[in-house]
Amino acid sequence: MDLQSAMQEIQSDVKLTDGPGHGENFYAPNTGDRASNWYFGEIGARAAGAGMSMVDEQIWGTSHLHLNILRVLDPARFEKEIASFPRKKIRDAVVVSLIAYADGRFKAGALDFIRSLPGYFSPAPFYEIKDGQQFTKTKDLNSIAATISFVGSTAQVRKSAMRLIEAVNDGKIFDYSVPNGFLKRCSHVVGNYFQQRKIRQIAEKVLSQ
Repeated sequence: MDLQSAMQEIQSDVKLTDGPGHGENFYAPNTGDRASNWYFGEIGARAAGAGMSMVDEQIWGTSHLHLNILRVLDPARFEKEIASFPRKKIRDAVVVSLIAYADGRFKAGALDFIRSLPGYFSPAPFYEIKDGQQFTKTKDLNSIAATISFVGSTAQVRKSAMRLIEAVNDGKIFDYSVPNGFLKRCSHVVGNYFQQRKIRQIAEKVLSQ
């Protein structure tokens, strides 16, 4: 079975056939003693992107994930939520993706500086960077050094985003002088585990309301 057919079957099984969603799969190449193969990682009832559902909720009071959970598990409440649209934004938000031009690590004090910026919003603890945390040169969406969110008034989040970008440009966030060393490739898998757990927690919260 090819990847497209497999994903269509999975989406059909979990009834994720309408609305936003994303899937993650891992490719294992041919090693001589093992044929190449695709391995299923996850499927999510939300738009792809680190913590985007939590940021959505800050802006609108609900999110794609929230709505899709209700659409599948409680259609009556889903229709009630949809009837409340169009909504006015509760607040604004900016998501900044930090791009690294080489391997390196975050400088000491980088996280404290980012947290001090007005409107800093952490979707969950496992999304936060740590002082000294390593990163690789950014080549695609999967190798972005970090994704930082700000929530608040339009003027506030724009100002905080610009201050962060200026700090990166001034060399206050990234340290490229230290050899990167070995990066633990399991970090992405661990992140996915916590992400799935967070989705389950949101589902339980939505259904308990």
